[in-house]
Amino acid sequence: MKKIKFLNGMSAVFALAVVALATTFTSCEKEDFNVNIEPNPAMVCFTPTVIDAATNVNVTAKATITGADAITSTASDKSLPAGTATITATVTVDDKTATGTVTVNYPAVAAGQILSISPVILLSSDFNIVAGPAVNVGAPKEEYATGGDINHSHAGITWAENASDYLLDYTATWNKVADATMVGEPEILVTSVDLNAAIKDKLPVENKSTSETEGKFQASAWSLYTAVYSIQAANVVYSYTSIASGELVAKVTYYNPISYITVSPKEMGIPGHDYKPGHGHSGNPNAGGGISLAD
Repeated sequence: MKKIKFLNGMSAVFALAVVALATTFTSCEKEDFNVNIEPNPAMVCFTPTVIDAATNVNVTAKATITGADAITSTASDKSLPAGTATITATVTVDDKTATGTVTVNYPAVAAGQILSISPVILLSSDFNIVAGPAVNVGAPKEEYATGGDINHSHAGITWAENASDYLLDYTATWNKVADATMVGEPEILVTSVDLNAAIKDKLPVENKSTSETEGKFQASAWSLYTAVYSIQAANVVYSYTSIASGELVAKVTYYNPISYITVSPKEMGIPGHDYKPGHGHSGNPNAGGGISLAD
């Protein structure tokens, strides 16, 4: 098989990513210990990338994308149940249209959490290429935010510190890069030698995947706090169907090491201080120092 370095110098996002935690400090009224923190509604965000499989060119800017709007909980408990999103991209050139679709099965998301999913949609002027749902591979890997104000080591974790009587707003942002690679050889479902070559010439062998987004959280008074990122790897099977005949001609499996990333706040009381979890004024406009983690 002819091996092609995917993108030839251009970035193709294949999936998800993570982490930098930024926090900011300003003033607020002294907290009312009778007011509980309300978590934000759960959210699922999509950041698809569109690739022309015939040329290995990123065509996201030219594509019309549907089905990729963020999904935000409207439930009373602010959680989101597991669900499915179908995202479609089309590019039309000289009255010829290339189409690709990806089906994303996302898990349940708890109140206060944000799930970021970054699928890749492959297009071709010769084939419709449809990505099946991601199939998880192995257990999720956890990573903690580092750098900046995260410099208090305790209980095996390094934390940021809110040494005040006030709630502290902070922003968890992530920007993670990983390699997505083809698993084995393409499964060619027809016998034409010419078609075999055409399919193999359009397959990226490897690519860089990146993704970034952010979530808003609050740290309690007199707390140590950080963000925890749960990173799930998955395999995705791409099906190649002839635009002209509608015949399924090939299947290709890709391993995506950062298919899903879920971010959650984590905190504990500062040892020796009067920790007040879940109390204070929510929605304060405080801003302060930065904490970051990036690959």
